[in-house]
Amino acid sequence: FASRLFPAESRRQVEGVYAFCRFTDDLVDEAEVDASHARARLNAWRTLVDAAYRGEETGVPLADRVMAEARANEVPFHYADELLTGVGMDLEPICFQRLPDLEVYTYRVASVVGGWITELFGVRDPEVLSRAHSMGHAMQITNILRDVGEDWRNDRLYLPRDLMERHGVDLGMVDRVAAGRGPVPAAYADLMEALMEVAEGHYRSAFAALPALPRFYARPVAVAARVYEGIHDEIRRNRYDNGTRRAFTRIRTKVRLGWGGLRDLRRSIATHTHPAGFALLAKGG
Repeated sequence: FASRLFPAESRRQVEGVYAFCRFTDDLVDEAEVDASHARARLNAWRTLVDAAYRGEETGVPLADRVMAEARANEVPFHYADELLTGVGMDLEPICFQRLPDLEVYTYRVASVVGGWITELFGVRDPEVLSRAHSMGHAMQITNILRDVGEDWRNDRLYLPRDLMERHGVDLGMVDRVAAGRGPVPAAYADLMEALMEVAEGHYRSAFAALPALPRFYARPVAVAARVYEGIHDEIRRNRYDNGTRRAFTRIRTKVRLGWGGLRDLRRSIATHTHPAGFALLAKGG
C-alpha cells in the first residue's frame, strides 16, 4: 500500500530488498521442509549471499542484484547477515524470557530491514538509524500480536514469559484463546495492551525521526507506520481475540490512516519537532 508513494526507481530498490527478505523467510517456513533441511538451505543461501556481496557472480539474479545494490550504496553486509540469523531462530524452539530477548529477535528479522533501506538511500546518521530500528521493532511486535493464534498452531509463541507472568497469563490460557474456548480473559487483554504500548512507544520514537529522511522516503514510511499501528485498534475491536481472528485494516481505513500519517509528517516537518541534532537531508524526490 505505502510503497506506491515511492518514485519508480526507489520502489524497485525497496521491492528488491523485500523480495530478498521473503525468499530468505520462505527457506525456513515451508511446511514440508524439516528443520535440518531448512538449516542446510539457509546456510547455503548465506554462503551464496556473502559471495554476491563480495562481487562474485553467483548466477542467482535476486542475490546478485540486491547484494550489488547494497555494496554499491555502502550498505553494510551485517544487515543481511543478521536477517539470516534471525530467520534461523525460527528453526529452534521459541521461548523469550524477557522483552529484551524478544527485541533481539525483532531486531534481526525487522529492524535490520529498516536500517538496510535507510542506508540504501544514503542516510548514515546513527540516531536516525536507531529510530529506523525502532520502526522495525514496532512493526514486528504488531505482527506478533496479530498472529498469536496462527503462531501457536505452528508451535510458536513469541510473547515474553516475564510479561505473561506479570499479567497472570499462562500457556493454558494462550491455548484456550487460540482455540476460541470461551471469551478472552481480562488478563490476556491486559497483556496485549502492555505489548501494544511497547510497540506504540517504538512507533513514536521512529516517527519523530522522519523529518530527517529524504522526503521521497519519509512519506511512504509515515503511511506504513500509521497503517500498521492501526492493526492495534482492529485487535481491540476484535475484543483481543487474536487466537481465532486475524486483525487487518480495510482499504478505507488504510486511506484514512495513511492520510493522517502524511498530515502528521507535514506538521512535524513544519514545526521541526524531530529530535535535536538530526541533520535534515535532501528534500528532493
